[in-house]
Amino acid sequence: MSSSLPRIAVIGAGSSGITALKTLAEQGFGVLTEIDVAATFKAKLDVDRAPLKILGACNPHFAHRALELDPAAIDEAVAQALAAAAAATSLEELKAARTTQQGARAALALERLARSDR
Repeated sequence: MSSSLPRIAVIGAGSSGITALKTLAEQGFGVLTEIDVAATFKAKLDVDRAPLKILGACNPHFAHRALELDPAAIDEAVAQALAAAAAATSLEELKAARTTQQGARAALALERLARSDR
């Protein structure tokens, strides 16, 4: 499995959003969705909060590779990550196992979605 696993980045308001889009583009990612959390909270909950946007980014090359993965291999990667999490003796080991597990699960979900659309 690739060491290029999904990451979550929280970026503040202002020009940081433009910086995030530029950085994503430089790495081959396009933004498929953009959720304005502050606007949604205001509309749905009448709650004011600091500006926050969630960007749903995709790298077509990574997505293609994920869709080509064998689901059995992904299931094995998830099992190994769960075993590593159970055996973790430090917070760093637990975080690493969780990140690996999430990446494997995301790849499995993509594979299953692709198969259901065929």
